Amino acid sequence: MSTFKKQSSSLEHFVTDILEMSPGLLLKANTKGETLLHIAGRHGHVDIVKDLIAECKKPHQNDPEKVIEAATLMLGMTNEAKDKALHEAVRYNRVEVVKMVTKEDPSLPYDANNAGETPLYLAAERGYKDVMQDIFLTCKSPAGHGPMGRTALHAVAFRNDTEMTKVLLESSIGTQTSKVDQQGWRPLHLAAHLGYYDVVKELLKADKSAAYKADNEGKIPLHLAAVFGNGERNEQGSNTSIEDKNNNDRKEKSSSRYEELEQYVNKNKEAHLVVAALIATVTFTVGITVPGGYINEIRSDQGAAVLTKSSDFQAFVIFDSLAMILSTSAVFIHIYLSLIPDKIEEYILWQISRGMIQLALVVMVFAFLTGTYSVLHSAKVLAVIISIITDGFFLYIYDYAAHFLLITAAVRFQVRRLKEIREEFQRIYFLVFE
Repeated sequence: MSTFKKQSSSLEHFVTDILEMSPGLLLKANTKGETLLHIAGRHGHVDIVKDLIAECKKPHQNDPEKVIEAATLMLGMTNEAKDKALHEAVRYNRVEVVKMVTKEDPSLPYDANNAGETPLYLAAERGYKDVMQDIFLTCKSPAGHGPMGRTALHAVAFRNDTEMTKVLLESSIGTQTSKVDQQGWRPLHLAAHLGYYDVVKELLKADKSAAYKADNEGKIPLHLAAVFGNGERNEQGSNTSIEDKNNNDRKEKSSSRYEELEQYVNKNKEAHLVVAALIATVTFTVGITVPGGYINEIRSDQGAAVLTKSSDFQAFVIFDSLAMILSTSAVFIHIYLSLIPDKIEEYILWQISRGMIQLALVVMVFAFLTGTYSVLHSAKVLAVIISIITDGFFLYIYDYAAHFLLITAAVRFQVRRLKEIREEFQRIYFLVFE
């Protein structure tokens, strides 16, 4: 056991032993500009960080001012990305390292790296509450700005972190409620856009004037909240009761729905009426002038259809009659539509008439096929060819319509899906530029 402790102790101070042999390695950077402190901070090696700081001070033990200067120099060194050791420790949530580094020099300014991120912003963006708390409590002037003009307050608002929003608002960062990003969005714009009611509430408590500030497109937070139908956010921005607002919303939606139905029906009503009337006319005419003609000879069945006993002709009469009844019924419904005051009822009846017209078209095709087949009983090959051509064209139209409906349904599904993931897409807004 004692042997293990001895080996463990020697490993902990391995870096110290190396630095005693080669002191110049302390501030030596690798190809990425990283010092030993950067690497130790990133991996959370608290003991090594402690030893590195101690080694930095060792040559100046008799001069307190130079001790501070040496520590400040090492803590302030940056790599190629302009990250200091604190950036690395914060990025990987190394709380103990953060505490040690900030305590060593609380007055050290921690500027932004090449990505525009300060340590405080990194902690806020990632939701590292303990790290944020330490930076606030220890650093004398913590900078909270981030990339694209965003701030730490933007970051916590984006994460829907009500607790840290309160902490930031109570600190010197609280003045950042008026800071805008490249879109002209304040933290309130972002919270309202994402529908984070509690965060919106806290931001409005801190700065009510932000509710009236417009972004680069002239939109205030209330506009952004309305995009996603965030009723509670709208209530906070407009100071109206939630019940009144919901009632107004329902009235507006109902009115809008009525207008849409009316426009849609009126747009298609005339065309459908023409089609229905045309089908009724054709089927009536064909029903009177039947295929094969009438018996002209003077006998008991004079005036009857020649092909009355043909099963094909009988099928023709049935299909033709059915097509005429359907189309005529559709015409009557269209006439009745103008007398209906209720738009919902009008729309339902119009849909019924449209279905009748579509069915009449299908039945009329079968009437044509059976009628043609009945008069071509002596030319079976020709009858079959005509049937194949007609059926093929009909099936092609049906297949085209089915594909069209399928594509339309797929597009509508994708549109709904895009609306659903739109907010989720906004959630990666801050992470895209890492």
